[in-house]
Amino acid sequence: DLGGWVIRMGDPSMTAIDDMENVVDYIHTDYHSDWMDVFLSGACKFFIATSSGLYTFPTAFGVPVVQTNYLPTCTVSFTPDDLFLPKLCRSIETKELIPFPRLMSLPISLGGHTKYYNNVLKVEPVDNTQEEIKTIVVEMYNRIEKDMRYTVEEEELQSQFRDLTANVGTLIG
Repeated sequence: DLGGWVIRMGDPSMTAIDDMENVVDYIHTDYHSDWMDVFLSGACKFFIATSSGLYTFPTAFGVPVVQTNYLPTCTVSFTPDDLFLPKLCRSIETKELIPFPRLMSLPISLGGHTKYYNNVLKVEPVDNTQEEIKTIVVEMYNRIEKDMRYTVEEEELQSQFRDLTANVGTLIG
């Protein structure tokens, strides 16, 4: 329990979810509107998103964003308060995961559609697991509500990530 309400936003074509305590399936309510999308994006403590454009609204309001299942990695843009969890990719031929530096580099970082990944790059995107998403959401909650900071070891990993993305030319904020 993260203490508070979860408002599910997104495209109305998404399948409705079952009733859950403290969860509003907003996109399937009579209140769903463009204006309310913007308002909720700016009024939340933090926003969980994918690579769809909706994450730009909370960013404009200074709301931290947790970006999950993110591809293509060349479009990653975030603030120091955001968290990022890309989709991984697996070689179709060998079934091995693509090393992170290659995932963040051209041409894989440019892929924009599953067919391009599969047919041209010969890789298949791998969705984040429920546990991975839960872990990053809890991390964001702890950073905001409990003012938790990274350990020295975690700061070193963050530094390595920034160096890697700078070296391969991935766009980050």
